[in-house]
Amino acid sequence: MAISPDGTYLASGHNKALVIYNVTTLEPLLELTLQMDVHQLAFSHDGSMLAFAQSSGSNQLESVKKIELATMAVMSGHAQSSQIPGVLAWSSDDQTIALEEKGGGVLYINSSDMSETKKMTKVHNTDLTCLDFSPDGQYFLSGDESGRYALWTAAGEMVGDYRQAQFSGDINDCGFSPNSSHIYLVASSGELLITDIDGGTIVQKVYSGAIQAKYSSDGEKIHLLITGSLPKLITLRANNLNQETVTSFFHAAEGFVYLEDGYDRVTNIFVATRTGQIAAYSKDLTPEGIGSIGSDIDGDLLPDDIDTDDDGDGIPDVIDINCESTLPCSQVSDLSLIRGISLTVDEDTVMVTDHYTFPSHASANIRNLSRRSIGDDLQISVDEVELFSKTACSNMDLEDRIDTWRSAISLSSGSLGEAVVHCRVADGLLLWSINDHQSPVKLDISVVYIIETDINLPLTVTIQNQPESSDGAISWLAPQHPVAIVLNGDKGAGDELALWRVSSDPLELTMTERVIEDPTLIEVGASWIFHPLAISSYLFLSLIGVLFWLRSSNAIEINILEYELMDDDHAEEVEKEEYHEELEDEQQDDSGNYEEHSEWDDDSIAEPVKVRKKRVDGAGTVDEESVKKVKSVKKRAVKKKMVTDNTVVTKRRKAVKSIEDYDDESLD
Repeated sequence: MAISPDGTYLASGHNKALVIYNVTTLEPLLELTLQMDVHQLAFSHDGSMLAFAQSSGSNQLESVKKIELATMAVMSGHAQSSQIPGVLAWSSDDQTIALEEKGGGVLYINSSDMSETKKMTKVHNTDLTCLDFSPDGQYFLSGDESGRYALWTAAGEMVGDYRQAQFSGDINDCGFSPNSSHIYLVASSGELLITDIDGGTIVQKVYSGAIQAKYSSDGEKIHLLITGSLPKLITLRANNLNQETVTSFFHAAEGFVYLEDGYDRVTNIFVATRTGQIAAYSKDLTPEGIGSIGSDIDGDLLPDDIDTDDDGDGIPDVIDINCESTLPCSQVSDLSLIRGISLTVDEDTVMVTDHYTFPSHASANIRNLSRRSIGDDLQISVDEVELFSKTACSNMDLEDRIDTWRSAISLSSGSLGEAVVHCRVADGLLLWSINDHQSPVKLDISVVYIIETDINLPLTVTIQNQPESSDGAISWLAPQHPVAIVLNGDKGAGDELALWRVSSDPLELTMTERVIEDPTLIEVGASWIFHPLAISSYLFLSLIGVLFWLRSSNAIEINILEYELMDDDHAEEVEKEEYHEELEDEQQDDSGNYEEHSEWDDDSIAEPVKVRKKRVDGAGTVDEESVKKVKSVKKRAVKKKMVTDNTVVTKRRKAVKSIEDYDDESLD
């Protein structure tokens, strides 16, 4: 990136794109698509030409060319530099352009016809990192990656021997002071070294992440660019390196240029980012036509015929078409998008919070720049959101904001003491979609005042006017008027106003003591029923009930099974008892009806069972031996029956036992 000495043109290169802008309007004047990536840009001192250096190779030898700014046309003639040129400089008389020679070293070319005039290859044996001509036209300075630098005459003769920097690492940047009396070097280690022409150290200090430096026009200050996780631009006193101001960035910073006012104060900063965009910083925004005569609905001092957002809700008039009104939508504010102000009165503090909502295009740019501020993953992380919040506060004139709100607010009782300012991203950044170009970014800026004397209720708060953003605040990008305002807090209940226009009279809001009604019986009961402890007890009792039910269900099944088995055993015992009784009766009958018989008929016991109850014919006597045999047969039959019955009972009991064991194991 480069800016013309008269502050008219701003040139930027990214990949194969080269763009020249009008510094005042930031409108592109020329857009080129090159065959190779552009690496260096440099304006001539008279502001008539721009030289650019792009990558060179076997198919692209025209690495250094010029653009005539009057016609915005690429001029004839070219020169060949190194494969990836990292340096480019114009002499103070614009007759010579210095660059890195394709084989190494320094190459002078004639700026008129781009022909080679001198080659210096004795000093540098590594890639060059900086070149600069002294403003008085006497000297030329070169530095490289090894930390070696050399002072030359403007004609290309080395002054003395080359010099080796006292710090480790390569040289990131080097140059002359405006009066050509001092040389500055910026090391990759972060060391800033200022020497005299002879190489004597004047002052040095380490600034971690320093990559580039530029002197102010008067030579009293030096601006140092810091990259890394907290990118910023530090303004230092050149004689002692004491810090004067800091401008923080919420995005990556790889290069910068700036503009000054008539008092050598920085008014605008332009920063090269990793997104192909230029981040432009200014103390405030002053649109063209502000303060002119004409109707002004939102009160931003820009007449409606010039204002592109008449109602101040951040929606451009040309697309402001969705509203429920008989008036044009461009005159009806979307209350969810206008600036909001909340006054929060607590026991010890009064907090004034501005709720800013950025327009869609500004929100999309903020998200694009934030995505690559720390990492390259294209996701906006928590750290990148926090970086944006810190930047919003650190760049703002905090004392001015505190004093402005203190003078704008009047309290019927109490007084405001010391205050602090906080910034917070409310919405629109964290992990936001890369394809969302419409959702707004919302930023809250709060001023918290300590209450010095007690505030009594009822309290009347009078707001005299609607303060605008402070110098350096990014909130200038958001609509300032009209506003929605609300008064609240722990102290009491306050008023609200959905729309307060800047043309209205000072606003009065009242806060009264908050009335707390006694709860009804139903509310008390509900509070007990829905108390967390009560809910916990419900859950515990429910769990106990479920476990008890499961235990009971398993026990019933076991009891039913045991009952059925017991009934079978009981029936078998009853049947056995009945059988024995019947057997005994039969034996008694047989003993009474049979007589002793001396002789036993073997044929009569062919079938012992059928002999039961059979009487012996003849004299009515029975052979005693035959009776004994019959009884023996009967006893053996009964015994066999009992053994069989006992075996069945034993098997059933074992079955019952095994079932009980199974159920016990299941319950366990």
